[in-house]
Amino acid sequence: MRIFTAVVVFLFLFSGLAVAGPHDCAGAVAAPFAVFIPNKRHNDEAMLQAQEWMEANYKKSFQMDELATKAGLSLRQFNRRFKSATGETAVKYLQQVRVDASKLLLATTQKTFDEISPIVGYENVSFFRKVFRNSVGLTPLDFRRKFGKFPQH
Repeated sequence: MRIFTAVVVFLFLFSGLAVAGPHDCAGAVAAPFAVFIPNKRHNDEAMLQAQEWMEANYKKSFQMDELATKAGLSLRQFNRRFKSATGETAVKYLQQVRVDASKLLLATTQKTFDEISPIVGYENVSFFRKVFRNSVGLTPLDFRRKFGKFPQH
C-alpha cells in the first residue's frame, strides 16, 4: 500500500493538485482533490500495522473490534492508541482511505458512484455519498465533472 500511496502522491503533485496531511482538514473541508497523507511518524508498531492493514483491506467489510482483536487490544484501548498515534480516529482514517480510493476511481474511470461505492468497501451508497460530500466538499458527480478525465454529457 505504501507504493500505491507514493504513486498517488506523485501523480497529484505533478498534476498540480493539492495534497493534505492528516491534520490539514481539521474542522474544515479541504481542497476537493487533496490527498490524505496519513501520519505514520509514530512509534506504535501495533497501530502502524493496523494502518497498513486498513490500507490493504479497505475494500472489505469489517468491524473495528475485529481490528482491535488483531492488535491484541480491547476496542477502547485500540481506539485510544490509534487516535494518540495518528491524530485521527480509526473510523475517520478508514473513511479517508476509502474516499481517496473513490476519488481516484471517479477521476480515472467511467464507473458510476453506485458501482464505486461497494468497490471501496461501502454497501450503503447513500451513506457513502454523505461521507464523500462531507469529506470532499463536492458531490461525487460534481467531483467527476471537475476532475474526471472523461467528458461528461
